[in-house]
Amino acid sequence: MIRSICFNLFPLNNLAQAGSQWPSTQAGFIQFAIFIGLVLTRRRFLTFSALIVSLVWLGLQFRQWYIPYHFGIGETDWYFEHGYDSTITILPSISGHAVTPDLQHNILQLLSAFVILTAVMALIQCFKRYGERDKG
Repeated sequence: MIRSICFNLFPLNNLAQAGSQWPSTQAGFIQFAIFIGLVLTRRRFLTFSALIVSLVWLGLQFRQWYIPYHFGIGETDWYFEHGYDSTITILPSISGHAVTPDLQHNILQLLSAFVILTAVMALIQCFKRYGERDKG
């Protein structure tokens, strides 16, 4: 994941125009480190917090990419200014809508969904563990 965010892998991503990706890389790494730390505590509230952070992260991705893609609304200048219109896409473009999510972000969003699934599974385990402890 870090490789696709930090290194120019054109045409998968087009970081030449986007500028430094270090701040967004740090934000993603810090979020992932917090997620791992919260889940490893095996405490329900903290694991639930990790799930909420992951849902918010994916929600922000959805707002950035899929609202303009599906509904054609929202700010879209960033799409052209950062060269995303020159990257690989697997989703079909929609006539009259400026934004089409690129493959790199599709992959990152799929990985984010996997993180959410992991958080849900960890939360279920926490509840099972606390339920067994209460019975014993």
